[in-house]
Amino acid sequence: MVCWLLMGVAMQGPEVTRRTGVGSGASRGPLRAQRAGVQSGFTLTEMMVVVAILGVLSAVAVMSFQRYTLRVRVGEAYALLGQIKARQEVYRAEFSQYDPALQHPAGNPGRLPQVWDPAAAGRTDWLMMGVRPDRDVYFVYRVTAGAPGSAVTSPDGTVLPGYPNPSDDFWFVAEARGDLDGDGVRSMFELCSLCRSTFVAETAPYEYEGR
Repeated sequence: MVCWLLMGVAMQGPEVTRRTGVGSGASRGPLRAQRAGVQSGFTLTEMMVVVAILGVLSAVAVMSFQRYTLRVRVGEAYALLGQIKARQEVYRAEFSQYDPALQHPAGNPGRLPQVWDPAAAGRTDWLMMGVRPDRDVYFVYRVTAGAPGSAVTSPDGTVLPGYPNPSDDFWFVAEARGDLDGDGVRSMFELCSLCRSTFVAETAPYEYEGR
């Protein structure tokens, strides 16, 4: 009888063990899946931090692009004033004087460029000077000129201090005005034949320094 009982326990042992193992694994399986799901997700706070960082980076990128665009457009004024100076010297060599020119293009400067076409506008002064930008312009340009014995003035008639007045030589003053950001405040770039550098100012009244 004892032998039969021992044999029965031996036969039931593996089955009990297997059942216990299956039950234990089944109970741990969902818990592991839940933990894995929590570890692979993001909290609301983490997502808000990421969105805030992306917003800051986007704002910095937009401002950098705007500054770059303004620098490129300001380069137009320097380049075209340099071309005006070169063409004025050619004009003087042929006609023994500098060429005054009224504002061109005629419209107000702003964020959008204007077409440079002195022939269509009937501007013979700019045609005689021979200034030809390679694209539409964001600035408007004008030139005043004088003979020896005349006062050196800007295109708006302001007598420029720091120069011999009256001048003892032929002279010209070229001016570029623009409003690249469209805020109604015009920037001004001015070049005089009696100096080597370009004067830059924001708004009137201007201080004619830094020549």
